[in-house]
Amino acid sequence: SLTDGRVDGLVLLDVFDEALVGRLAASSTPVVSLVNALPGIPSVVADDEGGERLMLDYLLARGVRTLLVHEAGARGNSVARREAAFIAAAEARGVPWRACPARTVDASELGWLAARDFEPPAVFVTWMDVFAYTFIAACARLGLRLPEDVGVVGFDDLPRPDAPLVRLTTLHAPWEQVGLSAIDHLMTLHNG
Repeated sequence: SLTDGRVDGLVLLDVFDEALVGRLAASSTPVVSLVNALPGIPSVVADDEGGERLMLDYLLARGVRTLLVHEAGARGNSVARREAAFIAAAEARGVPWRACPARTVDASELGWLAARDFEPPAVFVTWMDVFAYTFIAACARLGLRLPEDVGVVGFDDLPRPDAPLVRLTTLHAPWEQVGLSAIDHLMTLHNG
């Protein structure tokens, strides 16, 4: 139905269905992906790698000694690019880091956090603001003070609608510009 000629074009966001991606890539329907680069489909993404190098520079300039790196698992290739770029930049500069499991932020994954098993000043580096806000809530439940006990950084620069006064150190991703570029590219594909 998406490829039978009744749809003029598609902009994809967070599509992880490989079979669907393959069908769309093989179709004549113009398709552009946002955020995640998909095989066979033109994609418009943020500079994940450059952003993470900037984040590392920012944290080191502020004297952070302990980097608690969010172990994201398979969440999409933009998250994987961010994680890999941050770790590569830290290792290239000889900066120690520690992988911290926290896929769902439930109590079973945060034993290390509750035990304060890290040396301050420490920062938990996440790959999406949505997860950073969830981690901040988990810290509050555990009685940890932010940023005194542990800091949190994100990526996206997305506001938290349920708590607009919560401030997060985050990398600004130009999502409006990315979206407009994707639409421009889609129109170019559509118009030939």
